[in-house]
Amino acid sequence: MHYWLAVNVFNNNERNDLIPVEMEEGVCELVSYLWLLNEKHTGLKKNPVNTGMEDVLIELVRMENNDERNQGLSFHKAFRAAQGRTLREFLSFVVNKGQYPPSLSPSVVPTCT
Repeated sequence: MHYWLAVNVFNNNERNDLIPVEMEEGVCELVSYLWLLNEKHTGLKKNPVNTGMEDVLIELVRMENNDERNQGLSFHKAFRAAQGRTLREFLSFVVNKGQYPPSLSPSVVPTCT
């Protein structure tokens, strides 16, 4: 995920120096989380008895409950900052300002668009 963000969001193929490492971790975890949510929703629509779905659900719960400093807490900070925004809006703010945007809505899950 770090490489994907570097190439597709930060427009380089080296480690991003635009944001602190903790913030980069949070953004990576957020993008991973949103991808898993998308897999959950599209996977269940395509195949309600999807055997790989259990792994997706386990990982989502693990991420939601992770309180480790590097990934867990960073993810929760990024998640709160992204609420009420599309992923594109959130990433654009992070790239342009080098910080998380202020929280908008505490109960809205960020969207992948």
